[in-house]
Amino acid sequence: MKFYDQMLLVAAELTRQSQIVLMPFCVVAEQDQDSEQKAALDLLHFKKIDLCERVVVVTDEAGYIGESTRREIAYAERNHHQVEYRAMPAPTTDGGAALSSLRDTTGSVRMLHRKTGVSPRADDCTDPTHEDRFERYGEEFCADCAPMGWTCAACAAIARDEHHMPPDWPCATAKLVYTEDELAPTVDGGAE
Repeated sequence: MKFYDQMLLVAAELTRQSQIVLMPFCVVAEQDQDSEQKAALDLLHFKKIDLCERVVVVTDEAGYIGESTRREIAYAERNHHQVEYRAMPAPTTDGGAALSSLRDTTGSVRMLHRKTGVSPRADDCTDPTHEDRFERYGEEFCADCAPMGWTCAACAAIARDEHHMPPDWPCATAKLVYTEDELAPTVDGGAE
């Protein structure tokens, strides 16, 4: 997704103005643009457009608008939604003021895109002393086993719904809303 950093900055600005922002939060890799997951996320984005009063299209300073965004604009206009355009320069990524300000206003995004352990399924646990189980997404997992790895809670939920493997931590969004220090590995191998 082009201009994702700029979209987050606009979302933070609108949120500070007490506006509800519905934007795409899952970045689909270039090689997966023709995947079923991308198609499902596109449909979800149209549903978000249905819920809104206006659409804010974020572009670079040259005004580039890609094919997918053109379809979304056409959909919004057909359904009588106001379309507003924002040309934004690329934000600094060196811990500059813009990115720092963004991180200060992204508490809900940080909560969604948080580190979570990947627990083994109960059937995969071979330790007879492990009795604590929990159920999630219709499957039973061992709560006593150490995590097999780390993933993003929001991205893992989408991956499970789409029957894909969850991504490794940190996801692309986490890299934007957490500092390098926050993402640094800890003793347990993950990030706090």
